[in-house]
Amino acid sequence: MKIVLIRHAKSIDIIKPMPVEGRGYKLYAADSDISKETAKALWLEESFDATELLCEFEDGGTESKDDAVARAGKFLDIIEKDGEDVIAISHEHFLKLLFKQLRKRGYQIKRSNLFKIDYLEKAIASKRSDRCGGCTHDCQLSNPGCDIGREKASRSKLQ
Repeated sequence: MKIVLIRHAKSIDIIKPMPVEGRGYKLYAADSDISKETAKALWLEESFDATELLCEFEDGGTESKDDAVARAGKFLDIIEKDGEDVIAISHEHFLKLLFKQLRKRGYQIKRSNLFKIDYLEKAIASKRSDRCGGCTHDCQLSNPGCDIGREKASRSKLQ
């Protein structure tokens, strides 16, 4: 299972479409105007689920941090139960909470930035056990790019 997390756009004028039709991803977006507009522009009107589980967390707001962490855990429980590849659009501070929860659950996260999450930045999370781990590429077993990954993927299919 692969989880792609994207921060919403600052403005939808700069969005380049991301074709997802027929690629097997379940699509989610936060139930906020900017996230839904980003989803519509990115996915070319492909259907997606808008959920309050991905809405922004503001420190000192009406929601406590513990409640936001529980909400992140609930979202992860839902997508892990389904076991499908997922793409989700959310907000900067909530994505940080999701990253922490994913690491606690044994996921490895690849991002382009170390600190701040830029607008439209994509982060890819996958279980460590779903990766080959035997080369510098650290391929996903669903699409191995090296001999070690192909061998490990074929062994895991046999089990």
